Amino acid sequence: MTTWQKTSCSIRPASTSHHYAKVNRKIKHGAAVVSDHPALIGWYVHNKHRVATLDFEQDHMEGVSRSTREITFRLTSACNLRCKMCRSVESGEVLTDSRQSLPLEMWKSIVDDVARFRPYFTVSR
Repeated sequence: MTTWQKTSCSIRPASTSHHYAKVNRKIKHGAAVVSDHPALIGWYVHNKHRVATLDFEQDHMEGVSRSTREITFRLTSACNLRCKMCRSVESGEVLTDSRQSLPLEMWKSIVDDVARFRPYFTVSR
């Protein structure tokens, strides 16, 4: 059963008021983040534009993407499972084949090559 709440301009379900309060909290949080980190506005607009143009890209560019949106680097597979936050040690598997890792100069070159696209970078193990 829906409970109702009277407001100054109309009567609406109480759950709607809860929704507005939740949205208001999110807006205030977003404003605080932007205030602390104004450079995020550019990233936000860039990302929204990128997402908005994906359908056009898929329909008209014959499988060729205009720019890379996100890149995930797996820097090495040589792992001694000694990081304090790592839970992989539970499996007992230790990867130490350094031949599968790229040298630092190669990583720098890759980052330089894609920097003009301004992608999001994620680093994983």
